Amino acid sequence: MDAKRKVIVSFFVLIVVLGGMYFFTDWFSKTIGYFTGEPQKIRLMECMQEKGAVFYFSENCPHCQEQKRIIGKEALSYFGNMVDCDFDTYLCRELKGVPAWKINGNIYYGVRQIDELGEISGCLAE
Repeated sequence: MDAKRKVIVSFFVLIVVLGGMYFFTDWFSKTIGYFTGEPQKIRLMECMQEKGAVFYFSENCPHCQEQKRIIGKEALSYFGNMVDCDFDTYLCRELKGVPAWKINGNIYYGVRQIDELGEISGCLAE
């Protein structure tokens, strides 16, 4: 193989590898539910707190634990409107299940990704 051909093949391989890495990281980010870094999650939780959003959960609920994992411990520490339905059954009496979010007067059931919470609440993370 002459030098010119080696350079062309190497360049083509480099382009394919870089393109593959780009698409893999995009897919991987969406698959694991990662949307923003910790500072953006914190801003989202602060905004949702200001807007009066409420997170209903149960410590015995695996989906609730998944929701907490997606948000992250640090970001969740900035959000105080949390109701543990194991202890506050009165506030949870009309819910059909947990995890649930009360956002802008509407109830949303199930695990929500960060981008979904931002869109629903109007607190889109920058």
